[in-house]
Amino acid sequence: MFTSKPLSRQRLWVYHLLRRTRRFHCPISSIMEIDVTDSLAHVEALRAEGRPIGFTAFFAKATAMTIQAHPRLNRRLFHGLFRRREVVFDHITCAMVAERVLDSGELVVLPMKIRNIDQCSVDEIHARIRAVKRDPLDKVEGFQAIQKSKKVPRFLIPLLHFLYRSQPKLIDRDFSTYGVSSVVIPNAPVIAGNAPANQTTFFPFNLKERPEVVDGQVVPRMMLSVGLSVDHFLVDGMEVQRAALTLQRLLQEPEAVLAER
Repeated sequence: MFTSKPLSRQRLWVYHLLRRTRRFHCPISSIMEIDVTDSLAHVEALRAEGRPIGFTAFFAKATAMTIQAHPRLNRRLFHGLFRRREVVFDHITCAMVAERVLDSGELVVLPMKIRNIDQCSVDEIHARIRAVKRDPLDKVEGFQAIQKSKKVPRFLIPLLHFLYRSQPKLIDRDFSTYGVSSVVIPNAPVIAGNAPANQTTFFPFNLKERPEVVDGQVVPRMMLSVGLSVDHFLVDGMEVQRAALTLQRLLQEPEAVLAER
C-alpha cells in the first residue's frame, strides 16, 4: 500500500531548478580539504574581545575574495529559444542560507543574498546573517520570498524557470551571481559529494579534527571539507584548481580576510 500526493509548491520549485540545471548546464564538482585551525582560533579570539563576527561570515568573505580574484567564476550561461549567451556581471552577489527555528519548533532554511559582498567586511556579513536568524519573520526578505512562491500557480512555475534561464535581467535583479550553500556541520560523516548547480557554488559541509603532518610532526588540526561546483561550459579545470588554491590561501591567512572593517 502507498499514498500519493502532488509535490508541494516549494518542492516543485526545487524540481524545476534541478531539472534546469541538468539540462542547460554542465556542473562539475571538486572536493577539497583545508586546514582552518589558525583561522578558527583567530576568529574565536576576536569574538572573545567583543568583535561580532563568526566563521560562516569569514568563510563567505573568503569566497567573495576568491571570486574577485577569478572573475570567470562569476559569469553565468543563459539559454534563450535560439541562442546561448555568456553573461558578465559587474557586481559580485552571494546567495546564502540561514537556519532558523520557528516558534512552532519547525526548522526552516531561509535564503538570503548579499549584493556586492566583496565590498562588505566580515562584520557586515555577520550582521546580515544574524538579522536573518533573529529579525521578525515578516521583515526577513527570504521568508517573504518563500511565502510568495507558495502562491504562484503551479502551471506558471515552468514558465518562470524558462525566464530565469533566458533573461539575465531577472537574475541580476532578484538573484545572485554565485552561491555559498549548506551549513558547516562539525564531525559530519559525509566525506564527499556531487553538487548540481547552475552557477558557481561553494559547499562547506564538514569540519573535523584530524591528524596532519606539520613541520614533520603529526598534530591534530581542524580540517574543513569544501565542495566547489562550477559550470563546465564556462569554467575549465585549471581555473577551478587556481580558485581552490586562492581559497586555501585566504582561509589560512585570516588577517587578509579580516583586515577590512
